[in-house]
Amino acid sequence: MSVDTDYSVDRLQFEDQYFKVKTNFNEILHPVVGPPSRSNSLRSSGLGNSNQTPRSHTSSTHIKIPTSALPNFEGDI
Repeated sequence: MSVDTDYSVDRLQFEDQYFKVKTNFNEILHPVVGPPSRSNSLRSSGLGNSNQTPRSHTSSTHIKIPTSALPNFEGDI
């Protein structure tokens, strides 16, 4: 017996909530540093579009780790 249930509305609600939470975590973990932009001031004053997902900026810190020489396997146990 197969049950044909359309979960598309549930899926859309779940995805919307997921992306809102993900955006909030990214903003907390990688705060945007600098003067407040127009979109930030609109959002904080409540004038911005509440359905619009804010963009988050990720910092790209590159750390050079030292190279390490691996031993060569000769086939002997």
